[in-house]
Amino acid sequence: MVVEVLQSEQNPAEKIRSPGGKVPTLIDPTAVVSRGTVFDEGVVAKTLSRINANVFVARDTPNAFNAMISHGARVGPCCFIGPTRVVGATTTLGERVFVGASAVVGTTKGIAVGEGAVIGAGSVVTKSVAAGDDSRCRLVVLTSVAGALWLPEAPDPEARTAG
Repeated sequence: MVVEVLQSEQNPAEKIRSPGGKVPTLIDPTAVVSRGTVFDEGVVAKTLSRINANVFVARDTPNAFNAMISHGARVGPCCFIGPTRVVGATTTLGERVFVGASAVVGTTKGIAVGEGAVIGAGSVVTKSVAAGDDSRCRLVVLTSVAGALWLPEAPDPEARTAG
């Protein structure tokens, strides 16, 4: 058996396609996919994923366990959508967007996440994100009943303000 190490920028699916191969789309039997949803080649809908109506998911995009993509969303190629997260209605994800575990993207209509952006675990994205933005360290997170707010201008946990 030959094992080839891929560089981080290489897409394994392209290695399959280059000699004329086809990458299958895989849908777990426990995944729920609504009518009007279109999957390009190489999409994976894993255990308990829910993909609502009129969603388009471009090539080579895996959805982790228990993902939810709401109606009308558009997911670009080579994205990764982490476990137990929501991509909201009419949200658009550009190419190579990473959405971390338990993140909620697009709580309002028309949110766009640019190419190569990283949405950190537990984030709640309420406005569009620029291409290449790395939001892992600049989260707006509401915590506790008292409503402490960690402001994006103050990524240092010591710089918390009470709300």
